[in-house]
Amino acid sequence: MENKTRRTEIFIETHSVTIIRTNSKPLSVWCEVCRKVVTAFSPEQIALALRLDGDAMREFCQTGEIHSINDNNSLLCGDSLAAHFRN
Repeated sequence: MENKTRRTEIFIETHSVTIIRTNSKPLSVWCEVCRKVVTAFSPEQIALALRLDGDAMREFCQTGEIHSINDNNSLLCGDSLAAHFRN
């Protein structure tokens, strides 16, 4: 009699959602990179919500991972932020 063993593989898929809420009314602006209207956040709002320091936020903006809405990086694209952390 042959000894056969069974092997069972179990895969678990998880998802997470990060919701950023502010006390102020959401600001909808045009993102040139996304080519659509997006919700914009200040770097301080994002850093506080995601527990990031200022250096990490500047690096994201400099590499283009998170789109800047204006030249001085005072507003950041919420869609690019979501895409970055989704990947």
